[in-house]
Amino acid sequence: MDTELSEFETTLEKQGKTLCFPLDESLEAALRRHGFEEGQGVVMRLAPERLEIRPRRSPEAIRDKLLGAAGEVKELRERILAFMKDLPQASDEELEEDGSLEGELLGMLECLVEDNLTPAIVKLESVVKLGPLSASNRLAPAAGPEGKVKSWKPRRKDGA
Repeated sequence: MDTELSEFETTLEKQGKTLCFPLDESLEAALRRHGFEEGQGVVMRLAPERLEIRPRRSPEAIRDKLLGAAGEVKELRERILAFMKDLPQASDEELEEDGSLEGELLGMLECLVEDNLTPAIVKLESVVKLGPLSASNRLAPAAGPEGKVKSWKPRRKDGA
């Protein structure tokens, strides 16, 4: 996620029913860098002393962002698996011992990977089933650390 913040001063102008912000060239480049284009639809939110403008995205663009997020979660999963391998080797008895830091960490990391990260990857990648993709966005199904492919089915509105 891009967390870079650009801040500029400008003057708020109104031309009929149009809200205008005169821009210099550096602000135009910053807007493009952050996903804004001329003529693009936006959502504007107003609050006391605050104005937020967010670009509207097409469903295809959101799908692409979700596929990118799946890749980021995969990278995190791989880092967590590497952390697990980096833990000191301990016997099963040592791992089951109450208060064993190695055992607690290993258990927590295994649960994180199996219960959270791998299912999140599968859910994020499920967007490929929602419509045609370009050839560059086709993915293989997510596999867990043991190489097992897991599937996910969306819930129906009626709870079944």
